[in-house]
Amino acid sequence: MFHLLFSSVILTRSCPGSCNDSSDSDQNLDIDTLEDGNYGVPSRCFCGHFVKLEVSTTVENLGQKYYKCQLSEDDGRHHLFKWWDEAVEEELSKLHIRVDDQNQSIQGAFRFGGSTSPAMESICESMRQMRVEIDDLKERLMQKGEEIDRLKELLAK
Repeated sequence: MFHLLFSSVILTRSCPGSCNDSSDSDQNLDIDTLEDGNYGVPSRCFCGHFVKLEVSTTVENLGQKYYKCQLSEDDGRHHLFKWWDEAVEEELSKLHIRVDDQNQSIQGAFRFGGSTSPAMESICESMRQMRVEIDDLKERLMQKGEEIDRLKELLAK
């Protein structure tokens, strides 16, 4: 196990199996848990309270937006702080992955003539039924056209 000092809190990276000597201290937080909870646009801090979006007034970061826990000034414990642009980039990354997954799913369904989900199966079945109806309507339209031509011939006589 190794430790990182982060904002006056010791973050621990867990080792596999027997080398893990976890502490009961509420100051020790698992860094993997923090990383997972800090990905994308945050809605809550690690402590459970909501985060708020604020604008920096410091000279170095004037006008930049950031998320922070509502309790961050109230105690000395670790609370969430994250720059807005970083959060949005991570959120977009998640969306790109989801869109790519959906595209692959759709392409696979059409490529192999099958489907990967009940919704896709329903759509394919509806399309098959519509094709049958369209073919039937085309046939009936052709018959009506022939009937109109025959009636025109009778009227012309």
